[in-house]
Amino acid sequence: MKAFLFLYPISRYTEEETFGHPSKLKVLERLNAIIDIRYRQKGYRIFWLLFGVVRKPSTPNLSLLDARLRISKTDKVLSAGVSFERHCRRLVYPSLKSIIAQIQPVDELVIGGFHQTDCVDKLARAAHRQSISVRVDEDTTNQLFTTTMLDGLPPVESTQEEYASRLTASLARIATRSDCDLLRLDNSLRRHRAMRKKRPWLAQI
Repeated sequence: MKAFLFLYPISRYTEEETFGHPSKLKVLERLNAIIDIRYRQKGYRIFWLLFGVVRKPSTPNLSLLDARLRISKTDKVLSAGVSFERHCRRLVYPSLKSIIAQIQPVDELVIGGFHQTDCVDKLARAAHRQSISVRVDEDTTNQLFTTTMLDGLPPVESTQEEYASRLTASLARIATRSDCDLLRLDNSLRRHRAMRKKRPWLAQI
């Protein structure tokens, strides 16, 4: 099975990411379109991971959902097994093995959601260690809200290689705007490449 898993489509996170964003509705609509066209329409099973209900952690807390993110009848909503309150107040993270077990058997896994450098990265690493073919679609993580501020909306259809090209060009533009010299730009690219090489689930630049 090919699966796309989105972590924590909750209002709290979308509001934090879109606060002050000039095109937040367009960005959320583009996120919906990307998930639908890149994955749902191409035969991927779509999973949405929510925090659990307080005192019933195995039940997904649907009250947290952001209604602007479209969940199809064919999609499946899962619980992380930890309530949002427990996660925030006590920094309790869900069991990564338990999350992966809920979507098995899976041959190819694509992950999106909040937050790319934390929960998304942790889950991708855990899947990679289980020898699952896994990648992160960075156009479907919270990076989307940052990159659209700099470069506009990403295309609905895009490959990892195309994302890598866009990211490299964006880093060069940032350097130009900040009067960065070529040596500093080269060092920045080297750091990005080194970080990504350790994370084969990310686009390589």
